[in-house]
Amino acid sequence: MANPITKLTRRSKKAKNAFVIGLVAPPQIPHAIVESTAKELPKALAEYISSNVVWKVETSFDPHVPDVYAGLEAIDEVRQLSREKGWDLTVCITDLPLKRNGRVVVGYAVAQGDIMLLSLPAVGFWQRQPRILKAIVQLIDGVVWKRLDLHRGSERSQRIDALLTRLLAPIRRITEDDKDITLCLETPAFFGHVQLVAGMLRANRPWRLIPHLSYALVSALGTATIALINVAVWQLAAHLSWVRLLTLGIIAIGMTAAWLIVTHDLWQRHSSARFSEHVMIFNVVTVLTLVAGILCLYLALFVLSLIASWLVVDRGVFSRVAYDSVGLADYFRLAWLVSSIATVGGALGAGLENKVDVREAAYSYHKERKQE
Repeated sequence: MANPITKLTRRSKKAKNAFVIGLVAPPQIPHAIVESTAKELPKALAEYISSNVVWKVETSFDPHVPDVYAGLEAIDEVRQLSREKGWDLTVCITDLPLKRNGRVVVGYAVAQGDIMLLSLPAVGFWQRQPRILKAIVQLIDGVVWKRLDLHRGSERSQRIDALLTRLLAPIRRITEDDKDITLCLETPAFFGHVQLVAGMLRANRPWRLIPHLSYALVSALGTATIALINVAVWQLAAHLSWVRLLTLGIIAIGMTAAWLIVTHDLWQRHSSARFSEHVMIFNVVTVLTLVAGILCLYLALFVLSLIASWLVVDRGVFSRVAYDSVGLADYFRLAWLVSSIATVGGALGAGLENKVDVREAAYSYHKERKQE
């Protein structure tokens, strides 16, 4: 069987130095990220690798992008797509984590050098677009310079090294002596995991949780209305310290998140020890996503409760009920206490939510959609 690198090199020469790169991503990844990367990548490749090559980039959205459960076996499906499209090299952008030897991997190139994987969440929370672009340039540079007979001059090496120190630090590019992987962008253990979780949290967009929890929202608003006109709540709010009020808020958010996880079976389990670490990351991100989403709901309830209390609760009546003069701080305390009570009431309504809608908050849902 002919070496795929030899075949791809021959095709590139026939195309008069045209080198076609395919960007493949699963449908759930925002198309704007992939399209923007495809638009900027030729210019970046010409700047950092070689301006003598005609770089062309094409995109495709395919549900068969390799994931952590399919392993490297799924590479064959992508390679088949690459051959059908006539690409010289294919970069797969996945929304799932990649790990190697206990470290988070931003991306790697398979041993044949024709397929590369890039983990979108591993690039982190901030400056995603430029970091994605620079990571892809790093991966491509590590493979194509031999194939295209490019020389590793000092000036070119400095430009490539600058990518790591400017936007990708402390990510390291490592050449692997492995039957499966030839090049790897690896992160330090602690930093990599923090960056990965932050990237996965951003991909989940926890603020989208509120529209999906319609029953919880109605239940929370109803509970807030009842609590706001209850004089016992006024008395408690006027005399509770902020330490206790903050503790009540944290407990309310934690209880709601736990209730959603239990009632909608969001806690993942996997029988294989090989994927236990990935499952743990998914569960951590699920909890953080729920907490962040419920926190958004809590803050929205706080703002609404503050406005409603200022309009509805007369200051004189509030003072008589509290047996003390009240000011703006007391209205803030009242709104905070009402929000805590309403959040717990919303948790009861969350039990009636559609399971599919709630599972939108779980990172594992991306994998399930690819399998449907």
